[in-house]
Amino acid sequence: MSFITMIIASAGLSLGFVGPDAKECAGDCEKACCETAEATKDACCALGSAAAEPELPKIESAAYGNAAWPAQNSEDDLYAKNLQGKTLPVALGNETILSKDMEMKDLKGKVVILDFWATWCGPCVAAAPKLAALQEAHAKDLMVVGIAGQREDESTVRAFIEKHDEPFMQLYDDKQTAFKPFESRGIPLVVVMSTDGVIRWMGNPHEDDFKTAVEQVIKADPMIQAKS
Repeated sequence: MSFITMIIASAGLSLGFVGPDAKECAGDCEKACCETAEATKDACCALGSAAAEPELPKIESAAYGNAAWPAQNSEDDLYAKNLQGKTLPVALGNETILSKDMEMKDLKGKVVILDFWATWCGPCVAAAPKLAALQEAHAKDLMVVGIAGQREDESTVRAFIEKHDEPFMQLYDDKQTAFKPFESRGIPLVVVMSTDGVIRWMGNPHEDDFKTAVEQVIKADPMIQAKS
């Protein structure tokens, strides 16, 4: 059974009505439903969403193991637990998304930079333009994700973001679920992850090696290469 067929079946639609005589669907889902006769609007949209999401290339784990990743940051230069070469200890998803028109699925198939920051942290605020420049230069392959919530409430962070309007995703988590496993003694802390969720570089965004490391991860990542 094909993927589209499975979706139609799970929505309770009759497969016998799929064909050239199908009736027109209304609204934004029209194109997705043009071949489905008796589809409700909700089922129509579900089908349209599934059809719209691009299928990511399948990458063998060995390709990640053989990739030319950047040199890891020295432990002497880290003020956090060294998790380079490991997957993120706690998956994202507990945070509140503050950015408009952005969802967690936007991270799929992209190199991700996690930026742990706070509005009261001067170096954090100063790093934002660097992160914005990277996001804009590599929009197709990269997603910068700011994670705030340390000793400040959500309304403070929202007000700050509205004034500065950076071109990347912003999350809020006062429990700092993703940040705590790093046992960091300070911020800003940036974590660069390849598309398989492994941390390839971490450190301070003001370090000279940061931009080079990000660009090397993008260049070396097997999935990014496969999509190019």
